[in-house]
Amino acid sequence: MKNASPCCCVPPPAAPLNARHQKVATLLTLNPGQPLMLSLAARLWQELTDETLLLSYLEQLAGRHGELFNGLFAELVSIPALRPLLLTNLHNPTLSPALKSAIGNLFANDRG
Repeated sequence: MKNASPCCCVPPPAAPLNARHQKVATLLTLNPGQPLMLSLAARLWQELTDETLLLSYLEQLAGRHGELFNGLFAELVSIPALRPLLLTNLHNPTLSPALKSAIGNLFANDRG
């Protein structure tokens, strides 16, 4: 009896959450461009509920895509699942100088 081939109409099962988590973590180490940073925020924001991934994302955003920081931070903080993580880390002493500066500029722009 032949092995049944999968139907071309049925999508493959979604990657297990930990595999997707690992892929996002790897992508964030590869100097992601603007399209990827935008896609992560729009399509895979659930992965950013992991504090380590969120901080890595924000570090990349602040360090390489500062022009996107304010808008994407505003979008992410409007997501209830991410809001507490973002707000809790605003004064995290382990943040890089670039991320601290981006956060400072974010609030300076709100006041200005």
